[in-house]
Amino acid sequence: MLQEIDVAIQNDDYQSYIFFVREYENIPKEIVPEHLRNEPGYERPITELEHYFRIEIFLPAYENPNPYRPIPVYAE
Repeated sequence: MLQEIDVAIQNDDYQSYIFFVREYENIPKEIVPEHLRNEPGYERPITELEHYFRIEIFLPAYENPNPYRPIPVYAE
């Protein structure tokens, strides 16, 4: 999901970004048993700080753009 979110950001694809962030929010954050967390390829869950900036700051900013600042043509 994070890779898809990054691709959406790189391509300025607002709709895909919103979709994948919402899907990402629905994923349980820690479902891997303790004994498997040292295996290669395991990625730790996001921190509270990362959650705050990705979900609580960036997502609302994209869903409710500032009405006083016009949206650039390339972002529509």
